[in-house]
Amino acid sequence: MGSDKMKKLNSRTIWCLTASLLAMPGYAFGQSPSAQTQQGDRAPVDPGDTDATGVQDIVVTATRRLESQQLVPSVVTAFSAESLVAQGVTTVSELSRIVPGLQVQRAGAANNLYLRGVGTNTAGFNAESPVAVYLDGLYLPNAGSSPFSFNNIERIEVLKGPQGTLYGRNSTGGLVNVITRNPGREFKLDASVGYANYDTFNANLYASAPLGDDLAANIAVTHTNQADGWGRNTVDGSDLFTNKETGLQGKLRWTPGDKTTIQLQGAYVDVKTDQGNVNSVYPGSIGLDGNGFLGEYVAGDRRTPFVDSKFRAASLKIEHDLGPVSLMSLTGYIDAQALSLLNRFGIPGAFVGQGTVWSDIYGRSKTFSQELQLTSNPDDDSPFSWIAGLYYFHDNTTTRFDTLTPCAGNTAASCIRLPGNAAPSRTAARATTRSYAAYGEGTYKLTPSTRVTLGARYTRDDKGLSGLISYLQGRPNSITVGPPGLPQPVSPGLPTATLPAIPTSKTYSKPTFKVVLAQDLEEDVHAYASYNTGFRAGTYNVTSFSNPPIPPETLDAFELGIKSDLFGRVLRLNAAVFYMDYKKIQLRTSAPPAPVGSVIIYSASSAKIKGVDLDFELVPARGLSITGSMEYLDTRYGTLLSQCSVPPGAGPNGGGNRTIVPCNNSGHRMPYAPRFSYTLGFNYTFETQVGSFNFGVSDAYKSKMFWDPANRLSQKAFHLVNASTTWTSSNEKFDVQLFVRNLTGKYYLVAGSETSADLHVPGAPRTYGIKLGVHF
Repeated sequence: MGSDKMKKLNSRTIWCLTASLLAMPGYAFGQSPSAQTQQGDRAPVDPGDTDATGVQDIVVTATRRLESQQLVPSVVTAFSAESLVAQGVTTVSELSRIVPGLQVQRAGAANNLYLRGVGTNTAGFNAESPVAVYLDGLYLPNAGSSPFSFNNIERIEVLKGPQGTLYGRNSTGGLVNVITRNPGREFKLDASVGYANYDTFNANLYASAPLGDDLAANIAVTHTNQADGWGRNTVDGSDLFTNKETGLQGKLRWTPGDKTTIQLQGAYVDVKTDQGNVNSVYPGSIGLDGNGFLGEYVAGDRRTPFVDSKFRAASLKIEHDLGPVSLMSLTGYIDAQALSLLNRFGIPGAFVGQGTVWSDIYGRSKTFSQELQLTSNPDDDSPFSWIAGLYYFHDNTTTRFDTLTPCAGNTAASCIRLPGNAAPSRTAARATTRSYAAYGEGTYKLTPSTRVTLGARYTRDDKGLSGLISYLQGRPNSITVGPPGLPQPVSPGLPTATLPAIPTSKTYSKPTFKVVLAQDLEEDVHAYASYNTGFRAGTYNVTSFSNPPIPPETLDAFELGIKSDLFGRVLRLNAAVFYMDYKKIQLRTSAPPAPVGSVIIYSASSAKIKGVDLDFELVPARGLSITGSMEYLDTRYGTLLSQCSVPPGAGPNGGGNRTIVPCNNSGHRMPYAPRFSYTLGFNYTFETQVGSFNFGVSDAYKSKMFWDPANRLSQKAFHLVNASTTWTSSNEKFDVQLFVRNLTGKYYLVAGSETSADLHVPGAPRTYGIKLGVHF
C-alpha cells in the first residue's frame, strides 16, 4: 500500500486492524503503561492538573536523542516523577508492579532484572546482567551496583527487547534508564517526611539553586529506616526483613555559553538490609537439617543474614553544539561493594532448626568508562539524521567467597569439620574486563511518512581471571574472617590451590545490528517493523576455577508494532507482537563441580520467546484517567539436558535426603516469565475550595511462574492491589498522602531456588502510612 493511501486510513480502520492483530490465536494483550513526562523544556504534566485534557505527549531518550515516545519504533515505557509517587514506586525492585514483563529478583546485594523472560538469577558481582541499568547515561555494570532508591527522578524509561546498537553489550533483554533532575535557573525545594507501619521512617530533600548567571547546583538526600522487621527468627527471636538506606546525589551544571554545557555529578548510597538475604525453606519442602517451612516471614537461623552495600559514582558530561553536529563526552567512575552474610540449609548430621552452612560473600567492582558521541542536528528539510560513537569500559571486580560448614555455635571459630563434609574454604578471585566498541545508527526519510533506520555496533571484550582457594584442614579449627577486602589473611600453614589449567584470559568480539521500517498511517497513528540483535558478555565462574570461560549469549528479535492516539487524544492505544531467538543461555546450577553452598554458571540451552504487548491510557474526562498494560509471554527452552535436585524425603536427623540427578528440561518454560501479566490503574483528581484531592488505585496481576528450569518450584497466580489518596493545597506548596500497598495482605514470593535445599524469598506484606510534603 502506498503512503498516500495509508494516510487515508481513518481511526476506526486502524482500531480494527489493531484488534485483529491482537486477536490472533495463541496471543493475548500486553505492554507497559504510559505516564506523563516532559515535552522539551516544559514541565511534566501533573496527574493532579485538572486543566490538562486528553492523553499527554511523552518525550523519551530511548534513541539517545529527545523524541516523542509515540514515534520511537519499539516498546518504551516512560514514568514521570509524579506518576511514580502516585503509584508508590520508590525503588528499582518496585518497578515490576507497574511494568508487565518486568520481574525483579532481590538477591543479596543485587536487583536481578528480567524482561520478557531474559535475565539472570546470579546474584551480586558474579556476572553482568542481560538487562542493563543506566543512571543519567552512565552504565551500571552489574546487579550489585544498582541498589539505589528514587528521590530526584525526572523520569524512568523501560525499553523492552535488545538494545545492542545504541546501548551495546548486556542489554539483551532491554534496559532501565533512570534520568534525574538537572539544576535550573530558579530556586527549587521539595521535602517530605513519612511514617509507615513496621516503624518505618522516611525523609527526602531535594534542593536546586542558581550559583550565578551560568552556574547551578542541586542536591538530593533520601533516608529510609524500617526498624521493625516483617518477620522473626525462631532461634534468637530477632526481627527479620528490616531495611535501612541512605542516599545522596548532587549535580553542578555550568553553561559557559549557549552551545556548551558541562555537568559534574556524584552519587552515594548505603544500604543495610536482610530483605533478599533471608532464605526460608520453600513451603511444602524440608531441608536436610530438618528445617521445614516455619510460617510466613519466619525463619530459623543461627545468625541473621544481611547485606551491607555501598555505591559510589561520579561522572563528567560535556555537551557542545558544533552547528551541524553535537558532541557529547561522558566520563564515569563507579565504586560498588557489598558484603553478604548468608545461611544455607542442608548438612546431614547437623543441628535441627538452623542454617548449617555459613556463606560470607564479598564483592567489589571498580569501573571506569568513557563515551564519545556525535549526533547530527538536521534541519526540518533534511531527510537524514544519524548518531555515532566510541565507547570504552574498564572494570576490575574482586570477590571473596567463604564457606564455613557446619556450625555448632554462633561464631566462626565454632564451625568445625565433620566426617564426610567439605572443609571450610575461602575462594578469592579477581576478574577483569576491558571492552571497546564503535557504533552508528542512521534514519532516512524515504517519504514524509516513511522512515528506515539502520544501525550497527562492534564490541570487543577482553576478559581475565586470577584467583586462589584456601582450605582449612583438621578439626576443630577456624578460618580467619577479617574485615572486607582482598587479599585477606588466612590461618598460617593452610594448603592452597591456585588457578587450574584453564584459559585465564579470553577475548570475545561481536557485531550487533538493527533494521527498522516505520510508517505514519495518520498524524497520530504510527506502525513499525524491526529486527534487533543483542548479546550478553561472556564471563568466568569466580567461585569455582575448574570451569572454562562461558561464551556470550546472543538474541535475535523481530517485532511488529502500532502506536496510536485516537478520538482526539482521548485514548492512547499501543500494541506490539514480538518473536525472539535466544541462544547460549547462561544458567546456574548448584550441582558439582559447584562449591558447597554455592552455584556456578554454565552455557546451557537456546529458547524461543514470543508474545504480545499492549498498553492503553483513557482520559474520558478532565481529571480522570484509566491506564492499563498487559503482556502475554510464551517462553520455551530448546534442548536442555542438565542436573536437577530431587525433592527431599525422610532422612537422618529428621531431615530429607537430597540427590542430584541428570534431567531433561527441554521444552520447559523459562524462570521469572509469567505467561500473562497486567497492571490496571484508576486515577481521579478534583478541585475544591481547600485544594485538590487525588484518588488512585492499581491492580498488578501475574499468572503462575516458575523459579527454576525444571519447572518444579513456582509461584501461583496472584494480585497486588495498591491505593492512595493525596490532598494538595490550592497554592500547591503542601500535600498529604495516605497510602496502602499490598492491600489484601497477599503472601507471595519474589524468588525461589534449589541449592542445598528448596528455598524462597517472600515479597513485602501489607504496608500503609502517611507522607507530608512541602514545595517551594
